Amino acid sequence: MSAGRTADGREDAGREGAGRQGTGREGTGREGTRHVFSRPAPPEAPRVAVLIPATDTAVERELPGLLGGRAGLHVARMRLPSVTLDGLLALEEDAVRQAEALAPIRPALTVFACTSGSFVRGRVYEDRLTDRLAAATGAPVVTAARAMVTALRAEGGRVRLRASYTEDIVAAERRYLESFGLTVTDARGLGITEDEETARVGAGELIRFARDAPPGDDATVTMLSCTNLRTAEVLAELRQGIGLPVVSSNLALAAAVREALGP
Repeated sequence: MSAGRTADGREDAGREGAGRQGTGREGTGREGTRHVFSRPAPPEAPRVAVLIPATDTAVERELPGLLGGRAGLHVARMRLPSVTLDGLLALEEDAVRQAEALAPIRPALTVFACTSGSFVRGRVYEDRLTDRLAAATGAPVVTAARAMVTALRAEGGRVRLRASYTEDIVAAERRYLESFGLTVTDARGLGITEDEETARVGAGELIRFARDAPPGDDATVTMLSCTNLRTAEVLAELRQGIGLPVVSSNLALAAAVREALGP
């Protein structure tokens, strides 16, 4: 009995052309058969390569919601043994390796989502790092630190800096912000060196930490620095409790990504 006929020899219309009807493509998956799709793939949001420290658990939680589906995020994790000067200075080479690993997805944008990882050695170092990452992925680069600068300028540029870091890293951040013409009215850190602990800092602790300022502090904005601080879900509470506009690393990063991707 030949394919496409019933046992009594009649044409079997239900079988003839089986594998093509309703599939939207030619071929049935036989070995060597080329599938030709009759309909284009649905539109895809721009692909964004995101580099985060291996210990960061907040970026993947917050950034998709802050972007509202504007981009597809593809994450690689960079080794960060500790949030210390030595640990941050060792981050660059693994960042480049992870960026190279994401290059095959052809991202529209690369995001370096570690605030201290690029500001710790200043603007010249940050520019060199972004050049290396752009060469690795073939896409322009946004850093959390540079996004922070843009967001703080928009809020008046007088900054009460509150970070998860030790005081030496906070001092480096202060110098970085001042190199862009921002004024840091007061700068303090929580002294955390194990990054996983940063995500455990709650809104109440952040409010108490940020409200404790010297008499006469005339900041126009509070900066909560570190992409592993969870702030997006409690932003209204933070603003009300601190009594100032609030910028966090992830809020600033999301705004910079939206700007870089365009309308």
